[in-house]
Amino acid sequence: MSWTEAQAYCRKRFTDLATIDNPTDNERLLKLAKQKNIKGNIWIGFYDDLKRWKWSMDDEEFYLNSSADFMPWLANQPNNKNGNQFCAMFRIHFELNDLPCHNTMHFICSDATSTQSYVLVEKELTWPNAQAYCRKHHKDLATIRNKEEYDKIKLALKKPAWIGLYREWAWSDKTQVTFVNWKTGEPNHGTSSENCGAFSPTSGKWLDKPCEEKGTVFCTKVTPKQTTLKIKIRSTADMNSKDVQQQISNQLQANMESARLTVFKIKWRNVQRYCENQEKKPDREVICTDAV
Repeated sequence: MSWTEAQAYCRKRFTDLATIDNPTDNERLLKLAKQKNIKGNIWIGFYDDLKRWKWSMDDEEFYLNSSADFMPWLANQPNNKNGNQFCAMFRIHFELNDLPCHNTMHFICSDATSTQSYVLVEKELTWPNAQAYCRKHHKDLATIRNKEEYDKIKLALKKPAWIGLYREWAWSDKTQVTFVNWKTGEPNHGTSSENCGAFSPTSGKWLDKPCEEKGTVFCTKVTPKQTTLKIKIRSTADMNSKDVQQQISNQLQANMESARLTVFKIKWRNVQRYCENQEKKPDREVICTDAV
């Protein structure tokens, strides 16, 4: 089956295409491939996401009240010509274009504070070397969050220059990339369609292959871990009130979702009476609150 067919198959019957994030898992899959006597390359969940562009400066707080998706591309760009254009540059006419990261050119650094300032560095460097230079001498390669900053960067631009926009291979299940095991010379993008990752059953090395090529597949099944969290609430409010319970449930749900925990269930147990003054005295009022 093709890579796309393999992805659909794994997502329907298991969790997703296999993610390999450490050498131990890679070795386990190699051992399995040899046990099964698999001959051809095996699809895994690694792929070249042509639309997943991101900024070198990845601090989420930097993008509060703005956007990390302001990207004024030249018409018909990015096009990933020859399958190896992973870095973005600003043309002299103030439009973005994708190019191979090993090209050399001037670059724009950012001195990021609450107000962006940009510095054109007139050195001919590759994109990775430009990134390292900016991080050493400034903040990072230039980031553009909105039209106001776009207008500012145009004032600094005198020649075509790198900015901090790039993309990279990604896992189908969105797992962060922490480990790669490419065969020497890979990914080589031998054709412009070699955008999907395959696993060699003889060496355990990875290769880039045309996504429409037929192959076997490694799937992964993730068993969710269930955690029970008990919360005791003490309040002067009437905890038997459905409205009060709903308000608290809504707050808990919002907190869970902000922590990116999307699969959960909130259940209320029986409300019990709780007294601050547990010792009953006939001449004093006993103040009680509800507890759950």
